Amino acid sequence: MPAKKDLSAAKERILVESEKILGKKGISGLELKNIANILKLAPSTINYHYTSSEDLIFDTTLYSYTKYVQSIIDDSEGILDPEKVLRIWIKNTFNWTVS
Repeated sequence: MPAKKDLSAAKERILVESEKILGKKGISGLELKNIANILKLAPSTINYHYTSSEDLIFDTTLYSYTKYVQSIIDDSEGILDPEKVLRIWIKNTFNWTVS
């Protein structure tokens, strides 16, 4: 998956919505046609980016995980104390898991 800055606007909207659905309903709630309906996109737009739910699940998980890791990097930038970095990692892991 390309870095966030390289995503098209449509693909990012798809991933953001997919991330919400995965968090609320799990894998069983993630269907390409449902995302198209929620985002008011033509199903062909979803199918242009994703030909299968498996690809969408993979990219959504990678998108979410990349944001999570970046938050740890950003929040611990310049901090040399391992305990402080670990506390940031734990806090961000908790927040990512809850959201």
